[in-house]
Amino acid sequence: MLARILRAAAALPCAGALGLALLVAPPAQATEPTPRPLSSGWFGWWATQDQVEDLAARNGGATGEVNVFWWFFDGPARPLCTYDNDSMSGDCVVSSTPWTTRRFQAMRTTLQDSQVRVLASFTDLDPGRAGQLATYISSPENRRSFARKIRIWAKQAGVDGVDLDWENFAFNDERDTWPTTRASFIAMVKRLSSELHSAGLTLSVTVPAGWRPFLPDGRPNPGTGYWVYAWPEIIGHVDRLRIMAYDYSWETPGPIGPRNWAAQVIDSAIAQVGRANAEKLWIGVPQYGRNWPLSSGGRWVTEPGCPADWTPDTTPVRTNPTIEQAVAIAARESVTPTWDPVAAEWTYRYFYDYAGTSGGRALTCGIQREVWYSDTRSAQARVKLAMGKRIAGIAAWQFGQVTPDFYPAMARLALRWAKAPTAVRVRAEAEATFDRTVPVRVIVNSDGERVSGASTVLRFTPAGTTSPITVAEAVTDAEGVARFSPAATQSGQWTAHVRGDWARLPGDSGPATTTVSPVVAARALTSAPVVGERLRIRAGTQPAIGAFALTLQRRTPDGWRTQARATTRYDGTAILSYVPVQRGDVILRVVALPSDAFGRGVSPNLRLSVGG
Repeated sequence: MLARILRAAAALPCAGALGLALLVAPPAQATEPTPRPLSSGWFGWWATQDQVEDLAARNGGATGEVNVFWWFFDGPARPLCTYDNDSMSGDCVVSSTPWTTRRFQAMRTTLQDSQVRVLASFTDLDPGRAGQLATYISSPENRRSFARKIRIWAKQAGVDGVDLDWENFAFNDERDTWPTTRASFIAMVKRLSSELHSAGLTLSVTVPAGWRPFLPDGRPNPGTGYWVYAWPEIIGHVDRLRIMAYDYSWETPGPIGPRNWAAQVIDSAIAQVGRANAEKLWIGVPQYGRNWPLSSGGRWVTEPGCPADWTPDTTPVRTNPTIEQAVAIAARESVTPTWDPVAAEWTYRYFYDYAGTSGGRALTCGIQREVWYSDTRSAQARVKLAMGKRIAGIAAWQFGQVTPDFYPAMARLALRWAKAPTAVRVRAEAEATFDRTVPVRVIVNSDGERVSGASTVLRFTPAGTTSPITVAEAVTDAEGVARFSPAATQSGQWTAHVRGDWARLPGDSGPATTTVSPVVAARALTSAPVVGERLRIRAGTQPAIGAFALTLQRRTPDGWRTQARATTRYDGTAILSYVPVQRGDVILRVVALPSDAFGRGVSPNLRLSVGG
């Protein structure tokens, strides 16, 4: 009987449902634009503290995270080693804290104190170890222990994540090992992803950019040629995929990372991993030079007047100048570098004297050399390309060689492409009845317009607590509104978090409060009440819990007068009673008093006839 009364009472409209009494949470207010962290990249293990401090002080919010060459694979006996940069030997650290060094810790704290996240790059670059890492991770047991150890070391080192830079697969292992290595690599990434993400850490994978991004039939070339890295299979498990779009020209002179080639690499990558994962992509940009000796038809290209039979005493080789060294060579040789607008790099040629012989006689001749280098202007062009393709940004190799104008230039672009703030409002009924549906709307605006397709998370913080609970997720409709219909379980505050995307920052609303009233039912246990005898009323609440403070009220010409008080038992019931003093009709009700968790609840009126 009481249950039927409670269900009937729940069907009655509450004050909030009758009207349009909505509480609206104000949108979060943005002040100045937040720079887009569009620049990432690497420091070698040999980086200096001065170089790290320069980035920390001058990057202007453009660099959100840095990968530091931290660990390396030193064979199956020591699969995880820390570079010894305290002694600057680069050997495997042997100490009581094998996961880090004093210098690494100084670099990490400097960067993190300036809001730059630090990822420990784990490299496999030693050609003498070719094939060993692929064999090591082919064992499921090794993968499990390896991933666990990487996670433990990352937490002990205090880094924000791990960057896998395993290049032997591509450049030194035999291609006929790729099918096996590919399967092992996918399994390793999945296992490591699970370990790191469970600890709140980021997983990045660095991969090469092959010279042919597309096949002749127009399909994307898997892995742009290096299909061992299985981009489509790992993309759902990684947070970053950094593509080394440099060293396009290696044995023969040419641009290092031409922009037109990088554009094709990005297009191929997006086609392989899907547009939804494009924000995980970072395109590499070189910050260095290459200097080649020129040859033609099997002979060195020499200056006019050099005999045809002349040969140098030592074979000229390619050198790898820094940007500053490349600029200095041009100045020394009185040559003006030319900007190549297609490659977005600088180039020039000059003659360099070599000792040699001709006809058995010693003779010095000049061999022509060709220099290409990629500098801050090149990086700016690569940023513009990345932003046009709507990927995350650039990854510079390497920060230790950038010129002084690099960080200010990136900072300007970071403001130019700053993500628009996201304004979020929550609208919810101010009052609701327990277990009724509460219409909640989340309105999302950005850059002066409503945002459709925005991923929205509705959260609820119960009254008297401080920890929000995720209630549901939805996507905003064409009107920029995400609609929710949660059940009213107790009083509290609704808030919403809207995830960001390539163009927008994430946004959070202010709170909107809903006060939830319990359902209260009452019935008389005395079938024929008379004056002077105790009249007993059984009350019940939904939710059926203890500690509701109840009052039994009687209507009088002057209003409602309290006749009795009680507290519900564990099952939400209580007995209230009073003694009538006069004959005639009496109208009673039971009121649940407000508490931290619930508002005021009132039962339907109970009309009784008191006899004499």
